[in-house]
Amino acid sequence: MVDRTWAYHLVSPSTFKKTEVTIPEELKTAEVEVELLAAGICGTDIHNFKHGPGSEGAPPGFSIHECVGTVRRDPQKELEGQLVLAIPKEYSGLKGKYVADRDHCYGLSRHWLREHDQLAIATLVQPLATVLFALDRCGDLQGKTVVSVGIGPIGLLFGLVARVRGARRVVGIDPRLITRNVEAFGFDEIVEEESAVQASSFDLCIEAVGGQDATLVTALKLCCPDGRVLAFGVPSDTYYQVPFMEIFRKRLTLITSVAPEWSRYLPIAEAFIRLHCEAASAIVSHIFSIDRTQEAFDLVASSTPERRKVVLVT
Repeated sequence: MVDRTWAYHLVSPSTFKKTEVTIPEELKTAEVEVELLAAGICGTDIHNFKHGPGSEGAPPGFSIHECVGTVRRDPQKELEGQLVLAIPKEYSGLKGKYVADRDHCYGLSRHWLREHDQLAIATLVQPLATVLFALDRCGDLQGKTVVSVGIGPIGLLFGLVARVRGARRVVGIDPRLITRNVEAFGFDEIVEEESAVQASSFDLCIEAVGGQDATLVTALKLCCPDGRVLAFGVPSDTYYQVPFMEIFRKRLTLITSVAPEWSRYLPIAEAFIRLHCEAASAIVSHIFSIDRTQEAFDLVASSTPERRKVVLVT
Protein backbone atom coordinates (compact mmCIF):
# COMPACT_ATOMS: atom_id res chain seq x y z
CA MET A 1 0.00 0.00 0.00
CA VAL A 2 1.33 3.45 -0.98
CA ASP A 3 1.72 5.77 2.01
CA ARG A 4 0.45 9.33 1.57
CA THR A 5 0.48 12.51 3.63
CA TRP A 6 -1.09 15.96 3.56
CA ALA A 7 0.78 18.93 2.10
CA TYR A 8 0.19 22.61 1.40
CA HIS A 9 0.98 23.54 -2.19
CA LEU A 10 1.74 27.11 -3.32
CA VAL A 11 -0.34 27.14 -6.50
CA SER A 12 -0.31 30.88 -7.30
CA PRO A 13 0.91 34.11 -5.68
CA SER A 14 -0.26 34.27 -2.04
CA THR A 15 -2.42 31.15 -2.41
CA PHE A 16 -1.99 27.73 -0.81
CA LYS A 17 -4.03 24.65 -1.62
CA LYS A 18 -4.15 21.63 0.66
CA THR A 19 -3.40 18.39 -1.13
CA GLU A 20 -1.98 14.89 -0.65
CA VAL A 21 1.41 13.63 -1.74
CA THR A 22 3.05 10.23 -1.88
CA ILE A 23 5.74 9.44 0.68
CA PRO A 24 8.84 7.82 -0.86
CA GLU A 25 8.87 4.08 -0.22
CA GLU A 26 12.65 3.89 -0.10
CA LEU A 27 15.04 6.30 1.59
CA LYS A 28 18.70 6.72 0.79
CA THR A 29 21.15 5.76 3.53
CA ALA A 30 21.87 9.43 4.23
CA GLU A 31 18.17 10.43 4.47
CA VAL A 32 15.51 10.33 7.18
CA GLU A 33 11.73 10.73 7.13
CA VAL A 34 10.39 13.27 9.61
CA GLU A 35 6.84 13.79 10.87
CA LEU A 36 6.27 17.54 11.16
CA LEU A 37 5.36 18.99 14.57
CA ALA A 38 6.14 22.71 14.17
CA ALA A 39 7.37 25.07 11.44
CA GLY A 40 8.43 28.70 11.57
CA ILE A 41 7.65 31.10 8.72
CA CYS A 42 10.64 33.21 7.66
CA GLY A 43 11.12 36.22 5.40
CA THR A 44 12.34 34.13 2.47
CA ASP A 45 9.14 32.06 2.69
CA ILE A 46 7.08 35.25 2.41
CA HIS A 47 9.07 36.44 -0.63
CA ASN A 48 8.24 33.13 -2.33
CA PHE A 49 4.64 33.29 -1.09
CA LYS A 50 4.04 36.73 -2.58
CA HIS A 51 5.72 35.98 -5.91
CA GLY A 52 4.17 32.55 -6.34
CA PRO A 53 5.60 29.30 -7.68
CA GLY A 54 7.08 30.75 -10.87
CA SER A 55 6.90 29.35 -14.39
CA GLU A 56 8.39 26.00 -13.36
CA GLY A 57 6.07 25.57 -10.40
CA ALA A 58 6.97 24.70 -6.81
CA PRO A 59 6.94 21.30 -5.12
CA PRO A 60 4.23 20.67 -2.50
CA GLY A 61 5.43 21.87 0.89
CA PHE A 62 7.62 24.68 -0.50
CA SER A 63 9.18 26.82 0.94
CA ILE A 64 9.02 25.98 4.65
CA HIS A 65 12.41 24.99 6.09
CA GLU A 66 12.46 25.93 9.79
CA CYS A 67 11.03 22.58 10.88
CA VAL A 68 10.86 20.55 14.08
CA GLY A 69 9.53 17.01 14.07
CA THR A 70 9.96 13.36 15.00
CA VAL A 71 12.02 10.94 12.92
CA ARG A 72 9.71 8.15 11.73
CA ARG A 73 12.09 6.30 9.41
CA ASP A 74 15.86 6.07 9.37
CA PRO A 75 17.64 3.48 7.20
CA GLN A 76 20.41 3.45 9.82
CA LYS A 77 17.87 3.07 12.70
CA GLU A 78 19.80 5.50 14.93
CA LEU A 79 17.42 8.47 14.89
CA GLU A 80 13.99 6.83 14.81
CA GLY A 81 11.70 8.31 17.46
CA GLN A 82 13.98 11.28 18.15
CA LEU A 83 12.80 14.87 18.30
CA VAL A 84 14.82 16.75 15.70
CA LEU A 85 15.29 20.01 13.93
CA ALA A 86 15.54 18.78 10.34
CA ILE A 87 15.88 21.02 7.29
CA PRO A 88 13.73 19.54 4.50
CA LYS A 89 15.07 18.68 1.08
CA GLU A 90 14.09 21.33 -1.48
CA TYR A 91 12.93 23.47 1.48
CA SER A 92 9.61 21.62 1.19
CA GLY A 93 8.62 20.96 4.78
CA LEU A 94 5.00 22.10 4.80
CA LYS A 95 3.61 18.56 4.82
CA GLY A 96 2.79 15.83 7.31
CA LYS A 97 5.96 13.88 6.59
CA TYR A 98 9.01 15.07 4.70
CA VAL A 99 12.50 13.85 3.80
CA ALA A 100 15.69 15.46 5.13
CA ASP A 101 19.38 14.72 4.77
CA ARG A 102 20.94 13.30 7.92
CA ASP A 103 23.62 16.02 7.96
CA HIS A 104 20.82 18.61 8.07
CA CYS A 105 19.19 16.87 11.02
CA TYR A 106 19.94 17.71 14.67
CA GLY A 107 18.59 15.89 17.73
CA LEU A 108 16.84 18.31 20.09
CA SER A 109 16.31 18.00 23.83
CA ARG A 110 12.92 16.49 24.73
CA HIS A 111 12.51 19.58 26.93
CA TRP A 112 10.75 21.15 23.93
CA LEU A 113 7.94 18.53 23.94
CA ARG A 114 6.22 19.89 27.04
CA GLU A 115 3.78 22.17 25.20
CA HIS A 116 3.06 23.46 21.69
CA ASP A 117 4.49 26.87 22.54
CA GLN A 118 7.77 25.18 23.48
CA LEU A 119 7.88 23.43 20.11
CA ALA A 120 7.24 26.81 18.50
CA ILE A 121 10.23 28.30 20.32
CA ALA A 122 12.38 25.34 19.20
CA THR A 123 11.87 26.39 15.56
CA LEU A 124 14.05 29.43 16.34
CA VAL A 125 17.10 27.17 16.63
CA GLN A 126 17.62 27.07 12.85
CA PRO A 127 17.44 30.85 12.15
CA LEU A 128 19.48 31.58 15.28
CA ALA A 129 22.20 29.25 14.01
CA THR A 130 22.48 31.39 10.87
CA VAL A 131 22.69 34.55 13.00
CA LEU A 132 25.42 33.14 15.24
CA PHE A 133 27.44 32.02 12.23
CA ALA A 134 27.04 35.43 10.57
CA LEU A 135 28.15 37.35 13.65
CA ASP A 136 31.13 35.04 14.12
CA ARG A 137 32.24 36.29 10.71
CA CYS A 138 32.01 39.90 11.91
CA GLY A 139 34.62 39.80 14.67
CA ASP A 140 34.52 40.86 18.32
CA LEU A 141 31.49 43.01 19.20
CA GLN A 142 32.65 44.02 22.68
CA GLY A 143 32.16 47.79 23.04
CA LYS A 144 30.99 48.18 19.41
CA THR A 145 27.99 50.04 18.01
CA VAL A 146 25.62 47.88 15.96
CA VAL A 147 22.60 48.68 13.80
CA SER A 148 20.21 46.24 12.15
CA VAL A 149 18.41 47.58 9.09
CA GLY A 150 15.24 45.53 9.21
CA ILE A 151 13.69 44.28 12.44
CA GLY A 152 11.78 41.14 11.73
CA PRO A 153 12.42 38.02 13.85
CA ILE A 154 15.93 37.77 12.37
CA GLY A 155 16.67 41.39 13.23
CA LEU A 156 15.49 40.75 16.80
CA LEU A 157 17.84 37.76 17.03
CA PHE A 158 20.72 39.92 15.79
CA GLY A 159 19.98 42.51 18.46
CA LEU A 160 19.77 39.93 21.23
CA VAL A 161 23.02 38.19 20.26
CA ALA A 162 24.88 41.48 19.71
CA ARG A 163 23.94 42.64 23.22
CA VAL A 164 24.91 39.32 24.78
CA ARG A 165 28.28 39.57 23.01
CA GLY A 166 28.99 42.94 24.58
CA ALA A 167 27.89 45.53 22.01
CA ARG A 168 27.85 48.99 23.60
CA ARG A 169 24.90 50.30 21.57
CA VAL A 170 22.34 48.34 19.53
CA VAL A 171 19.85 50.12 17.27
CA GLY A 172 17.19 48.83 14.91
CA ILE A 173 15.54 50.49 11.91
CA ASP A 174 12.12 49.41 10.66
CA PRO A 175 9.03 51.37 9.61
CA ARG A 176 6.72 48.81 11.23
CA LEU A 177 6.16 48.63 14.98
CA ILE A 178 7.44 45.22 16.06
CA THR A 179 7.64 45.66 19.84
CA ARG A 180 7.10 48.30 22.50
CA ASN A 181 9.68 46.67 24.76
CA VAL A 182 12.87 47.07 22.74
CA GLU A 183 15.15 46.47 25.72
CA ALA A 184 13.84 42.90 26.06
CA PHE A 185 15.57 42.07 22.78
CA GLY A 186 18.82 43.87 23.51
CA PHE A 187 18.10 47.13 21.71
CA ASP A 188 18.67 50.65 22.96
CA GLU A 189 16.12 51.91 20.46
CA ILE A 190 14.27 50.94 17.30
CA VAL A 191 13.51 53.85 14.97
CA GLU A 192 11.30 54.08 11.91
CA GLU A 193 13.72 55.74 9.48
CA GLU A 194 17.46 55.95 8.87
CA SER A 195 17.23 59.74 9.18
CA ALA A 196 16.63 59.26 12.92
CA VAL A 197 20.22 58.08 13.42
CA GLN A 198 23.54 59.66 12.48
CA ALA A 199 25.21 58.58 9.23
CA SER A 200 28.63 56.92 9.39
CA SER A 201 28.24 56.19 13.11
CA PHE A 202 28.09 52.39 13.50
CA ASP A 203 30.90 49.84 13.69
CA LEU A 204 28.71 47.04 12.32
CA CYS A 205 25.71 47.56 10.05
CA ILE A 206 23.50 44.55 9.37
CA GLU A 207 21.23 44.37 6.34
CA ALA A 208 18.49 41.98 7.52
CA VAL A 209 15.79 42.41 4.88
CA GLY A 210 16.96 41.13 1.50
CA GLY A 211 15.00 41.08 -1.75
CA GLN A 212 16.13 44.57 -2.90
CA ASP A 213 19.17 46.82 -2.64
CA ALA A 214 17.80 49.91 -0.82
CA THR A 215 18.39 48.53 2.68
CA LEU A 216 21.94 47.49 1.76
CA VAL A 217 22.59 51.06 0.61
CA THR A 218 21.26 52.29 3.97
CA ALA A 219 23.63 49.96 5.83
CA LEU A 220 26.59 51.22 3.81
CA LYS A 221 25.72 54.85 4.56
CA LEU A 222 25.35 54.23 8.30
CA CYS A 223 28.69 52.43 8.63
CA CYS A 224 31.61 54.33 10.12
CA PRO A 225 35.07 54.46 8.50
CA ASP A 226 36.84 51.08 8.71
CA GLY A 227 33.54 49.52 9.73
CA ARG A 228 31.85 46.34 8.59
CA VAL A 229 28.61 45.76 6.71
CA LEU A 230 26.92 42.38 6.97
CA ALA A 231 24.74 41.62 3.93
CA PHE A 232 22.53 38.96 5.49
CA GLY A 233 19.21 39.27 3.65
CA VAL A 234 18.85 36.94 0.67
CA PRO A 235 19.31 38.92 -2.58
CA SER A 236 16.69 38.82 -5.31
CA ASP A 237 18.96 39.77 -8.21
CA THR A 238 22.40 38.81 -9.48
CA TYR A 239 23.52 42.45 -9.61
CA TYR A 240 22.88 45.24 -7.08
CA GLN A 241 23.51 48.97 -7.50
CA VAL A 242 25.42 50.22 -4.48
CA PRO A 243 27.39 53.43 -3.76
CA PHE A 244 30.85 52.01 -4.32
CA MET A 245 32.48 55.34 -3.49
CA GLU A 246 30.97 55.00 0.00
CA ILE A 247 32.68 51.63 0.38
CA PHE A 248 35.93 52.89 -1.09
CA ARG A 249 36.28 56.18 0.81
CA LYS A 250 35.29 54.71 4.18
CA ARG A 251 37.43 51.56 3.68
CA LEU A 252 34.44 49.36 4.48
CA THR A 253 34.49 45.59 4.71
CA LEU A 254 31.45 43.89 3.12
CA ILE A 255 30.64 40.51 4.64
CA THR A 256 28.12 37.93 3.44
CA SER A 257 26.87 34.87 5.27
CA VAL A 258 24.90 31.82 4.18
CA ALA A 259 24.69 28.10 5.01
CA PRO A 260 26.58 27.61 8.28
CA GLU A 261 28.11 24.32 9.31
CA TRP A 262 24.84 22.98 10.76
CA SER A 263 26.40 20.24 12.90
CA ARG A 264 28.43 22.91 14.71
CA TYR A 265 25.97 25.79 14.98
CA LEU A 266 22.63 24.09 15.71
CA PRO A 267 23.77 22.81 19.15
CA ILE A 268 25.17 26.27 19.98
CA ALA A 269 21.87 27.86 18.94
CA GLU A 270 19.78 25.48 21.05
CA ALA A 271 21.95 26.16 24.10
CA PHE A 272 21.64 29.94 23.54
CA ILE A 273 17.84 29.78 23.34
CA ARG A 274 17.57 27.71 26.50
CA LEU A 275 19.85 30.19 28.31
CA HIS A 276 17.88 33.21 27.05
CA CYS A 277 14.47 31.53 26.94
CA GLU A 278 12.42 34.54 28.09
CA ALA A 279 13.64 36.78 25.27
CA ALA A 280 13.45 33.96 22.71
CA SER A 281 9.89 33.14 23.77
CA ALA A 282 8.87 36.76 23.22
CA ILE A 283 10.11 36.63 19.62
CA VAL A 284 7.27 34.19 18.85
CA SER A 285 4.15 36.35 18.73
CA HIS A 286 1.64 34.05 16.99
CA ILE A 287 1.08 30.28 16.92
CA PHE A 288 -1.37 28.82 14.39
CA SER A 289 -2.61 25.29 13.90
CA ILE A 290 -1.50 23.84 10.58
CA ASP A 291 -5.03 24.00 9.14
CA ARG A 292 -4.74 27.81 9.34
CA THR A 293 -1.68 27.91 7.07
CA GLN A 294 -3.19 30.41 4.63
CA GLU A 295 -4.19 32.74 7.48
CA ALA A 296 -0.73 32.49 9.03
CA PHE A 297 1.05 33.39 5.79
CA ASP A 298 -1.37 36.24 5.14
CA LEU A 299 -0.51 37.64 8.57
CA VAL A 300 3.26 37.45 8.00
CA ALA A 301 2.83 39.12 4.60
CA SER A 302 0.94 42.01 6.22
CA SER A 303 2.23 45.06 8.08
CA THR A 304 0.35 44.18 11.28
CA PRO A 305 1.97 45.94 14.27
CA GLU A 306 3.79 43.80 16.85
CA ARG A 307 3.69 40.69 14.67
CA ARG A 308 7.00 38.92 15.13
CA LYS A 309 7.67 35.22 14.56
CA VAL A 310 4.69 33.20 13.34
CA VAL A 311 4.82 29.43 13.84
CA LEU A 312 2.60 26.62 12.58
CA VAL A 313 1.98 23.56 14.78
CA THR A 314 0.33 20.26 13.90
